[in-house]
Formats: sequence, structure tokens, C-alpha cells
Amino acid sequence: MKKWYETLTEEELQFIKQMVNVDFKLSKLSVKTGLSYFLLRKRIQKIKKKLNSNMKQKSEFKEYLEFLVDEDILTSSIAEVLYSKHKKQLEE
Repeated sequence: MKKWYETLTEEELQFIKQMVNVDFKLSKLSVKTGLSYFLLRKRIQKIKKKLNSNMKQKSEFKEYLEFLVDEDILTSSIAEVLYSKHKKQLEE
């Protein structure tokens, strides 16, 4: 599984680096790049949405494991092992 930053495009990563360089001030980045504040804001929202969807997928897996335990389909110890393996794979 990919790390959070590996899901971003090179352009999105460069945008984040630019944001860091201007201390996350959109007005400064707007002057520096010549792009409007609203376009920059839209880019941020797009990146946030992309990252949040990745986080949601992680929590959906955990919720599914909890459901299986509640329904006595899986034991809690097996669910814990599966989830820890899943988290480890996500970090690789």
C-alpha cells in the first residue's frame, strides 16, 4: 500500500512545497505564482479530499473487521492481527 504522499501527483507535491515556502499564506503564494487566491484554495481542497479519501479507506477496513467480530465471524485476536498487518502494509 502507498504512503499518503505517494498518492499525490508530482504537481500536488510541488504545490505543497510552495505552500511551505510561503508559510501557508495563500496571499503570498498568489503573488508569487500569479494564480488567484480562489484557484489556490480549490487546489488545497482537492488535495485534502484526496488525502481524506485515503484515510477513510483505512477506517472502513477497521470498521469492517469490527463488524465481523461483532457477528462472531472473526475472533477479536484474529481481527487485531489482520488490522496490524494491514497498517504495517500501508506504512511500507
